[in-house]
Amino acid sequence: MHHVVLFPGVAAVRISKRPSAAAELPRRVEILRAVAAAGLPFAVPEPLTAVATFGERAAVAISWIDGEGLREGIGDPAAFGLLLEALREVEISPELEAVLHTPRRYADGLG
Repeated sequence: MHHVVLFPGVAAVRISKRPSAAAELPRRVEILRAVAAAGLPFAVPEPLTAVATFGERAAVAISWIDGEGLREGIGDPAAFGLLLEALREVEISPELEAVLHTPRRYADGLG
């Protein structure tokens, strides 16, 4: 979906690979802004720049959050549970609701 150029300690620059990803980038940036404003108990990457478009591509700089990836299958399930609980408790502000996808509804009524 994106190429990512890392500037450790500063930013990660996301550059769309396809026109569809470029078209989605402004909405995704607004989601990050709304989630960052929700007061979660952990760091959330925030846009540092406006979305820049060039041809059929787009890019944005996102704040750097220190950390390191875990190998697949490694991690503390209790820590993930706390993260999911914090997300579940986020109040959906009008700003966040405006940029979230509307779930698809299927014949059985489930999304």
